[in-house]
Amino acid sequence: MLIKIISFNIWGLPLWFVRDRAKRLAGLIKYLKKLDADIVCLQEVFDPKDRLKLIKDLGDVYKTTNDITNHRRILGLKLFDKSGGLVILSKWPILDSTFVPHNRLANSTIGEVFGRKGFLRATIKTPLGKLEVINIHLHEEGVWFADRVIRRNQLFRILTQASGKENVSILAGDFNQGDLLKRSEFMSLLEYKGFKHASEGLELEPSYRLENPYYNGLFNVPYSERLDYIFVRQLAMLKLKVASYQAKILEPSLSDHDPVILTLESN
Repeated sequence: MLIKIISFNIWGLPLWFVRDRAKRLAGLIKYLKKLDADIVCLQEVFDPKDRLKLIKDLGDVYKTTNDITNHRRILGLKLFDKSGGLVILSKWPILDSTFVPHNRLANSTIGEVFGRKGFLRATIKTPLGKLEVINIHLHEEGVWFADRVIRRNQLFRILTQASGKENVSILAGDFNQGDLLKRSEFMSLLEYKGFKHASEGLELEPSYRLENPYYNGLFNVPYSERLDYIFVRQLAMLKLKVASYQAKILEPSLSDHDPVILTLESN
């Protein structure tokens, strides 16, 4: 048996400078239908209208969390979702789910306060047993040391509030940290909670590329880097192992990020 999991930051901010949003969302839906992943973790799906379209066009294949249609109005003007732009889709039943927003200190920028960033956790009933899926989007990348500290503190909070390390789990999302695997402040937290990177030491392809036509270098360092990751925990309890793991370059591009795809296989 194979289980395919995708994590994808779709750049779905409902703001004027985000290019080709409707066109890219339509392309995303076609791509997800073709990919036929079992579990989908999306980030930056902030627009309630985009969420409704996902349900309408993919609802015959995927189940989702109960909060997907909840929304709020920011400053009495723009509609945003209530779960930090995070979406989990699953072919299998979702037994329970929880969105936990970060506090104001963790969401330190104005944009992230409005975005109500946090983490979305779901328990999925797969044919092999229960699987915990945690979808995250850490603090935006910047050039200041404090940005990395904020990301580290957010990850600590996520891992502290998520379930214990005896659970079979997938931790996926946009970590916004290009050299994550070399940073002991991140890896020590993950390893303490039982998470291992799905790469098993393989060289990582970038998921945020200069060559991407939607790349925005205004607030980012001018080189390609890996920002999106999937970590795994206790796969052996469901007799699973990593079969493949890669960032996928799409033509045409559907976001400023590339999707990351993990395939698990049963022993």
